[in-house]
Parts: sequence; structure tokens; C-alpha cells
Amino acid sequence: MGLMSRGSRTFDDAALLAEAATTRSPVLLIAFSAIAAFALLGAVFDRLVRWLLPRAGHETRVRIRGCLVSVVHDVWAMAMTVYLPLLIVHPETSPPAAGPFGLALHSHVPFAAMDAAGGVLGGFLFYDIVHYIAHRAIYTKDLATTLTHHGVLFGMLWLNRNTLWFNYAFPVMYAGELSTLFLNVRLVYRALGASEQWASIAFAAAFFSTRVLLFGLLVAHLVLNADALRALLSPPLRVSYLGLLPLLYALNLFWWGQIVKTIARILSKENQARKGGDKED
Repeated sequence: MGLMSRGSRTFDDAALLAEAATTRSPVLLIAFSAIAAFALLGAVFDRLVRWLLPRAGHETRVRIRGCLVSVVHDVWAMAMTVYLPLLIVHPETSPPAAGPFGLALHSHVPFAAMDAAGGVLGGFLFYDIVHYIAHRAIYTKDLATTLTHHGVLFGMLWLNRNTLWFNYAFPVMYAGELSTLFLNVRLVYRALGASEQWASIAFAAAFFSTRVLLFGLLVAHLVLNADALRALLSPPLRVSYLGLLPLLYALNLFWWGQIVKTIARILSKENQARKGGDKED
């Protein structure tokens, strides 16, 4: 940390960081409370599914219960995606940041709000890991990828726990949970053996808007501010912001390519079926 210049003035980023550190929330208490809340929701949803679907098999109930708990977290994520940016502090004496977001270089979400959001996310990740491991026979195909994904997120939460600068990247990334919400809806339809189209369309649209477009703007913003980022953040955090985040974006682009291929395949089949029907007519 040090002094960053703005014309003839200087900005004491270290002093602001020290002041902000005095307003922390009890993140571990929040995380443990979130674990308890998600576990309670899991029990409630289990009873609800048993009541609504008395003939459903064990696997169907487990998958639906997991999706419903995840949907609750997705709704929380959407609320945080809207709420956290409203709290961003824009120090007047800070030099401006480059990039598409129009922020001051030292703009940030206060620690207290970030602790709460991160604590709930950590609690959900822990609950979901336990859910997958407890039902590993059901989630055999998804177990390894889910544990790896959640483990990486845990690592990023720990690594960024004391990060103030550029922490507004969190709600931008969290916005991607909108696509997860519609993915969960799709999975519920599949667990019930029902057909759907609207959820798949909503999933594709949400994925593109949040994980491709919005996330792309974030990556561009970070790259354009790479010099300032290297000056303000420790080496591990530079790897996180300038390495892991772009890598995650590349993975999103890969997934988007797979989604596009699936959409093209479905449209091709529908087109062939339509042509076949026209010939019969």
C-alpha cells in the first residue's frame, strides 16, 4: 500500500484501508448461521416434496430438495447483486479508474456488507458440499466437478477475505447465479420427467447476459486497471484478479459455446421435423 497521486494531490489508500477494517462483521458467525438456515430449509423442503409427491422415488426427492435449497441461495444472490453496488463508496479524492464502470480507483463495497454476503455464500457452499457427499451415489457424475468448483470458491473467499480494492467484482460475478436459478428449474423439470422450454431459454439468456457480457466487462475493467491493481494488491490477489478471473471467464465462454451447440442441434432437429411434416402434407 502507499500513496497514489491525482494531479498535485495524493490519496492515502493505506489510511482508508485501516479505517475500513474497523467496520467488520462477524463473518464466521454469519457463515455458521447460514449453514443452519440452509440445513433447516433442506429439512422443510424434504417434507414438502414428500407431501406433494408421495410416489416420487428417493433420488427424485433428493435432487428436487437440493435444487430448491439452491434456488433460495440464487434469490439471495440476486438480492446481493442489486444491493451491494448501491453501497459502493466512491472516495472523492481518489484518482479515477479506467474501464467501463466509471468508478474511482479506490471505490469499494464496505467490509461489513461484503462479510455478510461472503459469509452466506460460504455457508451455502458448505451445505451443498455436505448434501452432495451425503448423496454421492445419486450425484456420481457431478460429484467431482461440484466439489472442485465449490473448493475453488472457498479458496477465493478465503483469499479475498481482507480485500477492499476492486471488491465490487464480487457482485458482478454473483450476478451469474441468475443463470443457476433457471438451471435449477430445468433440473426440477427433468427430475419430474416433465418437458420444458421456457426455462431452457431463460437459462441461455441469463447465462449470456451475466456470465458472458457482464463478466466480460469486468475482465476488461480489471485488465485496463492492471497497473493500479498490481500497485494496490498483494501478489496472491494479483493472481486471483488478473489470472483466475480471466481463466474463469474463459471457462464461461467454453460453456457458452456448448450451450450454443446444444441450441443449434435442437433447432436443426426441429427444422428437420418440420420439413418432414411438410413433405407428408
